[in-house]
Amino acid sequence: MKKHKGKITFIAIILIMLLVCMKSDGFKTKIDAAMQKQTLEIESGVVTTEEITGRELGMITLLPPLIAVVIAFITREVLTSLVSGLLSGFFLLSLFSGEGSVRIVRALIYTVVAACEAIIRVVGDFDNASIILLCFAVGGMVAVINKTGGFQALAEKLIKRIKTAKGAGYIGELLGCIIFFDDYANSLIIGPLMQPLTDKLKVSREKLAFIVDSTAAPVAGMAVISSWVAAEVGIIDEGLKVVGQDASAYNLFLGSIPFCFYNIFCLILMFAVTTTGREFGPMLKAERRAQKGQPVNHAQDEQETSIMDMEAFQAKEGIKTNIFTALVPIVLMIVLSFVGFYFDGFQNSVDMGVLANDAPFNFTTLRIAIGNANTALMMFIATIVASGAAIIMGKRIDCFTLREGVDVFLEGVKSLMLTVVILILAWAMSDAVNSLGTCYYLVEVLNSGVPYWLIPTLVFLTCCAISFAVGSYGTMFIVMPIVVPIAYNFYGQGAFAGNPNAYISMCIASVLAGSIFGDHCSPITDTTILSSIGAGCNNMDHVKSQIPYAVAAAAIAVLCGTLPAAFGISPVILIICGTAACFIVMRVIGKKI
Repeated sequence: MKKHKGKITFIAIILIMLLVCMKSDGFKTKIDAAMQKQTLEIESGVVTTEEITGRELGMITLLPPLIAVVIAFITREVLTSLVSGLLSGFFLLSLFSGEGSVRIVRALIYTVVAACEAIIRVVGDFDNASIILLCFAVGGMVAVINKTGGFQALAEKLIKRIKTAKGAGYIGELLGCIIFFDDYANSLIIGPLMQPLTDKLKVSREKLAFIVDSTAAPVAGMAVISSWVAAEVGIIDEGLKVVGQDASAYNLFLGSIPFCFYNIFCLILMFAVTTTGREFGPMLKAERRAQKGQPVNHAQDEQETSIMDMEAFQAKEGIKTNIFTALVPIVLMIVLSFVGFYFDGFQNSVDMGVLANDAPFNFTTLRIAIGNANTALMMFIATIVASGAAIIMGKRIDCFTLREGVDVFLEGVKSLMLTVVILILAWAMSDAVNSLGTCYYLVEVLNSGVPYWLIPTLVFLTCCAISFAVGSYGTMFIVMPIVVPIAYNFYGQGAFAGNPNAYISMCIASVLAGSIFGDHCSPITDTTILSSIGAGCNNMDHVKSQIPYAVAAAAIAVLCGTLPAAFGISPVILIICGTAACFIVMRVIGKKI
């Protein structure tokens, strides 16, 4: 009860501070000033409602994400933190649109209404609904495979060849790079696949979640063929339209890849961690705990949400297991997903007028098609088919009847209910933060007369902050169309007089890489949540153990990347220097497990 009293007291203090803030004359003045300008400027088409709100409320728009993150770290309860951030965000929005002395009363009433509407809105979104169904389907498939003993058999097979934790780390990293086409696929496939192996080799679940998270978005964000490409190229093109440039958005994206320093150094630092066998921060404690035979941190009272941990999904004794009950469904899922990406994306591209009906099959066609595919939907369909195959294979080895196999699948679906609730709340809170215009406020701070060589670094750091609250995609969609025009203001200056497009690509890379950093460090963004669920790790344990490594990679990305690159130093030289820095960091700070 003492623990709960402490949590309740802290939350009460936050809410009281929020109410005091609302009562202050300074806040009322800001609201009144914003309301006077809002109608005129929006009707004239100069700016959006969100931009007005963010510009006029200023630092106050940072309050909801700060409340959510602080509560998450103190209480270790993601649900509580997300609900707090969601309600405080819509409370500010409701207060902003209120009138006179009844402003706070009306705000309290409309807060609940607006929050419920946001939840319904994000659940009704086609892409979000596809991701929800995908999570449920993967949960069911993994439960069935686990029931057949497929994962256990695969782990036993691998452990004959891979006998060390270092080897398990290399395999996880290699698989993460192989499944490059989608970050969700990476998180939901590699975690369950590697769990039995890493558990046997005494690797902590936090380390597995770190490997999964560090190879998901960083790899997909740089891959020339992935579910990210269409979004990335599309938002770059939006920025080009603002400045009236005819440049190729895809070529600028390709040019940005060598400048995505955080993505690159994140992967290199992870490799350095495995190679040196050293750790630091909470990860060191987790790995030492795992060496004592406890890969999962059972000290936490929060319910674990990994379907791999549940006894109901363990294979019956006496069943002759084999690796094919795991490999066939997973390979089938990957192959069908990739085929679905192509055909669905090809048809979408034809409908959009991007591809001709008789376009030949080549690299360009493949890239465009996969970039325009409904990836989550195709993966959901592929997972359902793969789950059916897993059930049939389980019946053939007398693990269960068809009816029992379906029941196991449904139990696996139910096991991920909490994950889906967390995802929905995270999306709804992101909706509130976007409506507050937090991103516009931070970008306005950035665009305040700074030298050209500092812009890439400031863009990176700004995107780090924004993505901590709204995730990678939200940050890219909001910031990129603003940053591209800012970059063109410095077109051809300084060291880039002979290669002006390199500077534009560098600024684009800063947006892409910064968006991924915040996503890695925040306990309230979807990829972090899915990585911890896939690895069977407590979400806050994953966040706390990964943050020191993400911060280290980000610091190296600035010192050995964005800052010197702005003076024209080749990214190849900088990547070599950054690689050396990653190994030096592990040698100096890291300790042997």
